[in-house]
Amino acid sequence: MIKKTKYIEIIKRLGLTNIINEVTHIKQLELGFSLIDHYLTTNTEVYSNSDTLPTNASDHFYVYANRKKPKTKHPKSKVRGRAYSRLDETKFKEDIANNNWTNIMESHDSDGVWELFCTQFLEILHRHSPTKVFNTRRDRQPWVCTIYLECQRAQRTPEKSYKIQLSTRPCQSQNSEKSHC
Repeated sequence: MIKKTKYIEIIKRLGLTNIINEVTHIKQLELGFSLIDHYLTTNTEVYSNSDTLPTNASDHFYVYANRKKPKTKHPKSKVRGRAYSRLDETKFKEDIANNNWTNIMESHDSDGVWELFCTQFLEILHRHSPTKVFNTRRDRQPWVCTIYLECQRAQRTPEKSYKIQLSTRPCQSQNSEKSHC
């Protein structure tokens, strides 16, 4: 069991502050009050308020603290890409078929061939689908990765299918005819 002075010393050494300064516990036998539930933080400025709420369910009070929402504005992200929705596939294929590829076919330098092919292909592609600057819909947090988002989508899918099953599940009515709930 840690003594009170040792506990306070550890809290101060770690740079922590208790933001709850109200009674958090009622002693039943002695009819006294004490502050034994702590809410420790290193930065008290991020909390707008903190307090306790008495309850009849326990001799401990509810302890809560509200964090302030950070007021950082992220700049809108812009991404350069191509809009393939307006690409006419038949004209694009015709231009590729009609392009003069002989200088690529006759060359023996693999690096040069690859560079020449990419240049000619991108010129054709740029004529049919030029690059554009797109605004991103929302700023993703740096810790949110595509794997996390895929897992969330995968979790939502069974929930949706279960809700659909519930809404279309046949049930027995009083007339013993099948109907939808």
